[in-house]
This record gives sequence, C-alpha cells and structure tokens, in this order.
Amino acid sequence: MRLLDGTIVLSPSDLSKFVRCGHATTLDLGKLLGTLQPLAPRRRSLHTDLVTRKGTEHEANYIERLARAGNRLIPIKSERRTAEDLRNAASDTLDAMRSGADYIYQAIFFDGEWIGAADLLERVDTPSELGNWSYEVVDTKLARSVKPYFILQLCAYSDQLTRVQGRAPAKMHVVLGNQERATFRVADFNAYYRYIKARFENRVRNHLDNNTSPYLIDFCALCEWNLHCWRHLERMDHLVRVANIRRDHVRALERAGIKTLTQLGSTPDAQVEDLRPEMYSTLHHQARLQSEQQRTKKHIYELLAPEGERGFDQLPRPSPGDVFLDVEGDPYAGDGLTFLFGIAFDENYRSFWAHDALQEKRAFEEVIDFIVARRREDPSMHIYHYGALDVATLKRMASEYGTREDDIDAFLRGKVFVDLYTIVRQALRISQPSYGLKKVEAFYFAREEEGVFERGGPILAYEEYLVERDPTLLTTIENYNREDCLSTVQLRDWLLELRAETERQYGVELPWFTTPEVVPPDREELDALQRAVMPHSELLAHLLQYHRREERPQWWAHFARLEMTPQELMEDSESIGGLELDRTITPRDEKRSKIYTFRFPGQQHKLGPGDKPVNPQTKSTAGEIMKLDDALGILELKLSSKQPMPHALIPGEPLPTKPLRLAVQRFAQSVVDGSGKYRAALDILERRKRTEDAAYLFVQGPPGAGKTTWGSREIVKLLAAGKRVGVASNSHKAIANLLDAVE
Repeated sequence: MRLLDGTIVLSPSDLSKFVRCGHATTLDLGKLLGTLQPLAPRRRSLHTDLVTRKGTEHEANYIERLARAGNRLIPIKSERRTAEDLRNAASDTLDAMRSGADYIYQAIFFDGEWIGAADLLERVDTPSELGNWSYEVVDTKLARSVKPYFILQLCAYSDQLTRVQGRAPAKMHVVLGNQERATFRVADFNAYYRYIKARFENRVRNHLDNNTSPYLIDFCALCEWNLHCWRHLERMDHLVRVANIRRDHVRALERAGIKTLTQLGSTPDAQVEDLRPEMYSTLHHQARLQSEQQRTKKHIYELLAPEGERGFDQLPRPSPGDVFLDVEGDPYAGDGLTFLFGIAFDENYRSFWAHDALQEKRAFEEVIDFIVARRREDPSMHIYHYGALDVATLKRMASEYGTREDDIDAFLRGKVFVDLYTIVRQALRISQPSYGLKKVEAFYFAREEEGVFERGGPILAYEEYLVERDPTLLTTIENYNREDCLSTVQLRDWLLELRAETERQYGVELPWFTTPEVVPPDREELDALQRAVMPHSELLAHLLQYHRREERPQWWAHFARLEMTPQELMEDSESIGGLELDRTITPRDEKRSKIYTFRFPGQQHKLGPGDKPVNPQTKSTAGEIMKLDDALGILELKLSSKQPMPHALIPGEPLPTKPLRLAVQRFAQSVVDGSGKYRAALDILERRKRTEDAAYLFVQGPPGAGKTTWGSREIVKLLAAGKRVGVASNSHKAIANLLDAVE
C-alpha cells in the first residue's frame, strides 16, 4: 500500500494481508495517511527475513530450471519507486508478452490504482490480442501446501493479465516449496475474488470499518506491526492475553460486559451465554493468577483438585532407564529436516545430528535403537517430552522411512511416551500468559545459553550454519537443545514435588501411572511368507506389509484422540470438541432411540450426517449424526437410552483391512507355490507384456480425458465376445463410475 500522485495504490500482497488480518490493513492505512501514532517501531522479524530470502532462492532455482530446459525467459527490471517507474515496467512487460517469450519473470502490471508483480507469466497456445498465444500466471511459494490467500493473489494477477492481453487466462498455477505444481481454474474463484476485492477497496478508499482491534493469530509472527499490536493489547488489558483463551470465549465474555483481563480475574461468578460454567471458572482462575503476577511481579502457581485419569494420574514412578527427549527441526532445509535429536539420561546428554535426509533416517534409527536398548534393560522406563511435536516427529519418520515402525508401535501401545505439557495443563494453573516450556520453567529452571535466542531461535541459527558452515553454531544449538532436555528433566522432578504437595493439600493418595500389559501381535506367519516371496518378487514382499504400514498412523491418531480433552479436540482438524447439550430443545423419539440437539463452537472437523463417531470418554460408539450445521454450530445426534451424553466426538475406528490383507497374502502364496493362479495380477506387478487372451491393459489419463467412456465401450465389446473382465483401481469410486458406464 503506497501513495503515488495522490492516489492510494494497492497490491495483491495488501489484499492477502487483508483476508488474514483486517487490523493490519487498518494500521497500514493509518501510517500511510499519517493518522496513526505507532506504539512501537515497525520491524521485520528475523523469521520474516528468512522466509523472504528462502522464497527468493526458491523462485531463482525454479527460473534456473526453466532456463536449463531451453525456454526463452525475459526478466522485467524496475526500481518501482515512482508511478513513472511502474508505467515503464508495465510497458516493458507488455513488450515481452508481445514478443512471445516462453516465460516472463517479475512481470509488472499497473493500472493507476493496482500494482502487481507476478513471479512468472507462462506462455500457452491460446489466442489473444497478443497473437496466437496468451499467458497464465505462475507464482512460486515456499509453503508445502496451497493457502487460501495464494489463490487471491493469483486471481489478482490474472485479473490484470486479462486487461493487458484482452483474454482471461483459463488457469493459474503455484509452484510449492516441495517443487509440486498446483493448478487452478481462474473461473472457479473469480466470484470470491471480486467479492473480497470489492470489500477491500471499499474499506481502503472509503475508510470504512477502520475501528478494528488486534488479535493474536499465526500471521503475527510475520507482521511488521507485531510489537505495536502487543503494546496495544497490554494498554487495553485485552482478554486475548489470558492463557489458552479462544476467540469465541473473548466474544462471549465481551457480550456479557467482561472486557479486560483484570475484570475477568476479579469476577469469580458470572453467567455468560455460550460459555459453560466450568469453562468460565477456568478462564477466571487463569486471569486471576495473571493479574496477581502483574501486580506483585511474582510467579504463582495453584494446584488443581485431582480428577481420575488426568493430571498427576498420568505421571509414572521414576525409573532408572527414563529418557528425556527434545528434537530440533528446520522446515526450510531441503524438504524439511529434523537436524538434531537430543536425549538426557542418567545425568548425561547425547545428541544425534543429521544434515540431509539419509543422515536424518540414520539418526532416527540410532535414537530408537538407543531407547529400545534401555527399555530392554528397564521395562518400566518412559520417554518424557514436552508437547506433541517430538512424538509426532518420530511417528512421521517411522512411516516416511518405513523403519522402526514396530518399535514406535510398541512405545505407543505400552504408553511409554509421557507428555509433561498435558500433565502441567491438567494438574496446575500458572500465572504465565502461556504454557510453553520457556514460560513454565520460570518456576524451576534458570537458562544459561542465550546464543540461540540472540540468533532468533534454533531454526534461524541452523540456517545461519548452512550459509556460514561455522561449527561453533552447531555447538550453540546443541547447548540450547541440552538445556531443553535438562529443563524437561527438572520439570519432571518439580512435578514429582507438586504431586506430593497435591496429596497433602487435598488429603488424597494419588496413584502412579502404570504401563499397560501389551501382547505384541503374532506376525510370525506373515514374516515367514514375506521371506519366502522375497526371491520371487521384492515388491510383492513389501506389499505384504502395505496395509499394516498404512493403517498404523490412523490407529496412532485414533488412540491419541481418545486421550485428548474436549478442549484439545477442538483444535484437532477431524474431531468436534466443546459439545454441549441444548436443553431448550426437547429430544425427538426415533424407534428405540432419541435424537438430541447439541451445540458446538466453530472449528474444523471431518464429521457429517450419517457418521457414527466415537465418544472419547467411553471409547465406544456415540450414536449416529443425523444433522450437522457448521454455520449455526448445531448437531443432532441419535442416542440409545444406554449411551451417555458426549462432550466431544471423534471419527470412528479406521476401516478394517483384513480382507485386503488376506487377498494379498493369497496372491503371494500363489507366487511361492508357482500355481499361476493370478496370472494377470502378477503380470501387472512385474510389468510383463502379454499378447494372449488372458491379458491386461493399464489406462491412465487426467480427468476428462475419456478413460471411462472409452474403457466402458471396450469392456462391452469384450463381454459380447464372451470374455471375463476384471477392473482394478486405487479408488472404489472410479471402479463404480466405470461399471455404471458399462451398464
């Protein structure tokens, strides 16, 4: 956003900022017009600089690949400081388009009110005012998946491109950080783009709705107004500063007249519509502690009343083989790299480094082997960590690299992992504005290593190492990781002290968490068959384990959800948490069951009508969803008289794969026996060419290529000739679609 010749000139980046944070748009406009007095200087974070640099490198690498492929590329160079600069650059862009270049990069569009700087324009063989060709927009993005605001930027560039070449481009493209290219039809998003653009222009040109407030979101980490907004929130004593509060909580409290952290902390009893009493009590307690810390400058904690199977009930008795794990990763190195695994044990520390994918796999295997060896000597040992990231990393690597899967499975089945973050959240309340490890350790740990903080954190420090190759940087990062591991050790020890304090305070005897008895699955027959088939077909030998590998992460996720609280399930992208029975609506009879109406706050999930979800409290089926309205937050659930009212719903168990696994085993056995029973399947597996009657044909093509139409006609011909035809696909829907066409 800038002023040129007295006109506010906008860009697609301004538009994408608007949809992510309307308050940032208000601040940009206030600065531009001189109506804003900043509370802190605008500044780009080191993380923002890193993302910008990595994005520039990604774009340059892609352009280099295009050049090596023999394409004719034309760069557009411009200072872009004045309106005259922009008009000249836009003219140069049009000249390059008229020349018919294969690609034009850093293409500039300028119509007096909007400026666009597209990463690339790609020539396509569709006529336009330019000639027998036209262009489509290609944007390079560092992310691994497409974000909604990417689409808006592409639409904005495509809109300008339409004006220049006299024809709307059919498609627009994003090249992601993992080199994948995603393509979208412009027409599919134009209506949404025009709506957002009109709202944005109305907001800026007419200065409407500028009475916005800051709110903490993910975009804050990249925004130059970050410090200004935080100072503003402090001055306002805003509710958002209450640890673990959600936006719907803030709105409900504000509607009830409770508008500051101090007010919430000093109001023990209040009836707040759309907020359960127990949730209000939790938020009040948290705000009271934070208010007290602000007043006294002292860190405060208070122990919560014990609840069965929560809090300290999840803390095991210390054991000699216990280990304390912390991992460091860099999402920008390669396709993402976990470059350091740290483990504290027996008052020692050990690091496992990796600087590429091969080393990452090796380090992961060494970590798991190290832990397995300690568990062999001490079956009652546990793996302590803080937060879900460490375990998620291990599970991802086991699946991604296809190694140590049985070991990870055994850890999960045996509940060997102990998340101290969950215990802290459930067992006590602290006066800090968050429950991150660095905040919690104010009660028990004093850090000495500051080098990583000075460099902006471990990710930026490791990126600095990749550029400088200075080994002292690795030492700094390792010292930081060591302190994280030691902090986790001391946190466990502090929690042991608080456990004893809880017993004294509440007059109870808390149980120690005990590892369940787990009988490992008997896979001897399958392993024997795999060894037998290996000399015949290595691929088939690996396929015998395919379904077990594929379903294992699904079961891991299912069991993890069973342990989550309704609050935690609200943040899970597949479940519904915060479910509350609407007692104002009388249940309807449905045969021997009743249909109850529940309400829930807005959240992402993957449940819908007809689903039979699971109640995580009972770990059993929670009836059937009859109706679900996300906009209104209403869910109708059919329950029998024996089923309790759920506070959360999670997807049902993964679909059983036993019939599929047995089919693959029969196929493998036929290969070992040499019976030739499944000749076509074996030919497909081994890519054998056949011309006799018992043959196969592999048909491939993008949507709309005619696979179904052509395939169905050929099948009808074969059936008419007395042949039998088998149809196989990765998708049941594709098979059913083809069979419908055959009919």
